Amino acid sequence: MNFHQSKNIFKEWNKKIDNLLTEITDEELVSIQDAIDKATNNPSVLPFNNQFGNKLRILVPIAYNVYQDEGALGELLNTLVVAGWKVDLNTGIASKSSEREFEGVKRVQTRQMKVNAIWTTFLDLLRKHEIIFDKAYQQSPDLADIAEYTATNPELNKISSQMEALMGEAISGQYVADMAFKKAEQKINNFIKTWQTEAAKIKGKMAEESTYSVLFSRHPVDVLRMSDFKNITSCHAPKSRPTGLYAGGGSYYNCAVAEARDGGAIAYLVITEDAKAIDLTQKFVLSDESRGQQAIDPIARIRLRVLDNPDLEISFAIPEDRIYGTNIKGFQETIEQWVISQQATEFKKVFDFYSSPENNKNINLSDFYRLGGSYEDTSVGQLFSSLKNKVEGLKDFKLINNVYFDNITQTEVDTENIGPLKQEVKKEIDEFNANMKKWKVSLACDEDYTAEMQDDYVHIDPKVYYYYDIPFNEVISEKSLQFLVSQKGLKFLQEEISELIEDKYVSAKAEYEKYPDFMRIKLYPMEKRFIDTSIRSVNDLIDYLGNMFYQFKSRDNKIATINYIINVYIKREGVIDGGALARLNTDIINQDFESDWTLEGDEDAMDNPSIVSGEIGLVIPFNEIKNLEAVKTNLTNKKFVQYLKNNIYEFPDYNDLNVFFDVDEDLMIYIKIDFEENAKDEYVTAAANMFQNETKESLTDKMIEAINTMFKSSTSIPKQKLQEFKHLNSRWKMFLG
Repeated sequence: MNFHQSKNIFKEWNKKIDNLLTEITDEELVSIQDAIDKATNNPSVLPFNNQFGNKLRILVPIAYNVYQDEGALGELLNTLVVAGWKVDLNTGIASKSSEREFEGVKRVQTRQMKVNAIWTTFLDLLRKHEIIFDKAYQQSPDLADIAEYTATNPELNKISSQMEALMGEAISGQYVADMAFKKAEQKINNFIKTWQTEAAKIKGKMAEESTYSVLFSRHPVDVLRMSDFKNITSCHAPKSRPTGLYAGGGSYYNCAVAEARDGGAIAYLVITEDAKAIDLTQKFVLSDESRGQQAIDPIARIRLRVLDNPDLEISFAIPEDRIYGTNIKGFQETIEQWVISQQATEFKKVFDFYSSPENNKNINLSDFYRLGGSYEDTSVGQLFSSLKNKVEGLKDFKLINNVYFDNITQTEVDTENIGPLKQEVKKEIDEFNANMKKWKVSLACDEDYTAEMQDDYVHIDPKVYYYYDIPFNEVISEKSLQFLVSQKGLKFLQEEISELIEDKYVSAKAEYEKYPDFMRIKLYPMEKRFIDTSIRSVNDLIDYLGNMFYQFKSRDNKIATINYIINVYIKREGVIDGGALARLNTDIINQDFESDWTLEGDEDAMDNPSIVSGEIGLVIPFNEIKNLEAVKTNLTNKKFVQYLKNNIYEFPDYNDLNVFFDVDEDLMIYIKIDFEENAKDEYVTAAANMFQNETKESLTDKMIEAINTMFKSSTSIPKQKLQEFKHLNSRWKMFLG
């Protein structure tokens, strides 16, 4: 094989590799193609060109010395070093050697403990020491007495020896003599918490300083894919994201597009060997989970925001303080060291300009512009303040005013996405409505939603509402219905609901819609009370719709409460049957009228009773009956019973009106009437009049007259066997029992 053949094969292989590592879809690539072309052909026009030395990617090894850490972790470990402990940072196990002599033979003993076990043991010894010392002070506050007591107390001497063996004489003396117990306790507890949170970032990761590196990149593809990895996902994930919580794209993917277009940068935590095996100048270098390509697989990332000052002709790379992925010690510190060292020229310009007499060390943030996407984990002003405090010479400078956000690029991205966004919004709303109907939940979302640009931002305005349907075949008063759906009637309804549940569920507005078979009452909740921020993406919309369902149904079923309130209201107002029963029930419970009837109401549901009953017994002496034998024979005759009902109640065909008999020394007639929920108002009203106006005396007279009218000295009604009556009589007695 000659040289030219080898060269051609190499070219074809490169093409193949380039195709295999297509990390995002063509559609996503098109959205940032201009930025890619600009970065590839003329990287010098991108922000941070000085910092990157005209490159798009830079690999910086992490060189982190935990013992030089100026924070709590460094203090913790250095304290253990002074105490004689040696900590294995990969295992978290500390060891301490001590020399002992026994019978002239010197021996070295090694003690091993977990780091936090050392601190908890030391704290326990300090606590015991404090208790004994307090006891000595209570016996005598004289210092001489205390000194003698502590010097001669064997238990205290034992504890002191244990502390010195554990932490050495210097550290033990510092914690016992130089600080109060409360302060020592707080300091040790802080060490314990520090080790709990920080140990995971260093255990198993300290074999070589260069095991991990930071890949700084301002390549648009790398920026776009900031949340497109197995261990790094967020609301910035692209639509091609195949798996996980953000599969199908995050709600702020549009911000990632804007960041990629505007020249933002990103810092990835990577394994050094992986990064060195890849040509960092090629188009795609990061792993592609959806296509199974394993190149550089980022472990964590921190964004570098663009902070631009046109007047000073500088662009700062400002690192975010939030880390996505698995963090290790040294990652954030390496990024900070890099941005400070690489931006020395930019910081000097800031120093020179704002230290002038007219500025008097006041850095005016309104001179700066933030570029890229609208989303911020932390405001860039706060991030800049934190960074400048680590720059020598700028610590005493004061920040005034606020940074401006240049939203031109973000607006362009959002405007391009309005069409597809509307389609996705409609799809989600249709699915929500279908699910609510399927689950028989009376929530719906209007189809006349808005999804548009407002004030340079995408704004989605879904209109979720609760509804209550009133079938026309249940309406008993058209006049009452018309009042209910009037502006005043709906207002009264809202106020009544708001007395029992939070007004956010009904306070926005109330409307009605007329359908062929029913009238629909629609109550709109207060949207802003159900979502913290504006709805600017499909994911925001999904979260909002899910929260509405949760708040109304799943949390404590507010829908059932509202249904009950409206049902009671429309009954009381005479729209449907049930109001008369509620009034009768209230009168019975409150004993608002006298009656010979035995009445029973529903105390557990005053406004919407499940059942209300009335019962009365009439005694008719045999001597008042003209044809006693005929009566006894026909007590089970349906015509006879119906005839008596006609003389008792205005609606004798009402199913739950019952008449029973008993024959002993007199003829006993028992009348019982029941009304269950939603009984017709006309039936209940007639019964209420009967309960109030028909006394035992008047009903007895009516029964005597009716019986004697029907059964004269001779009757044409066929006689029935008395045994049938006796059987019915025994059954009735069982019922009364």
